[in-house]
Amino acid sequence: MWNFFRFSPQYGCYMEKIHHNNIVSPMKNSKILRADLKSILPMTDNYEWNELKVRDVWNEYNWFTLNIGIQGKEASDIFDVLISTPRAQGRARRENNIKQCFIVERFDRRTIENSVTQFVERITGMSWMDIVDQLREKINWEYEGMG
Repeated sequence: MWNFFRFSPQYGCYMEKIHHNNIVSPMKNSKILRADLKSILPMTDNYEWNELKVRDVWNEYNWFTLNIGIQGKEASDIFDVLISTPRAQGRARRENNIKQCFIVERFDRRTIENSVTQFVERITGMSWMDIVDQLREKINWEYEGMG
């Protein structure tokens, strides 16, 4: 008898399929966690959107601080991300000595908030660390390098 596990969108949890008897049942205590963007603020003197000076919405970049947690929970961790338009990404990477940045088509508050929210809320995992590992593919976690 073999056990297989797969995620069932219909039931919102992992399902166990026992190969021999074709029994399908939810895994005990399995709950998929979903990342939730609590806030996004530009790294300006006072972390205020109105302090963000944008000269060209098609050719701009800046660092942002994100508070991300789990949907339905109040707690969050801090993440930093360099957000750039396609035209500015080469300059952003060079001037900040980094390999990747988060790309948005237009550098305005609405586009940035929508793009980052969509990215974050697509991330799911069985634990907070599963979520963090996926987030770290594009953004920096506050505990990066500690350990």
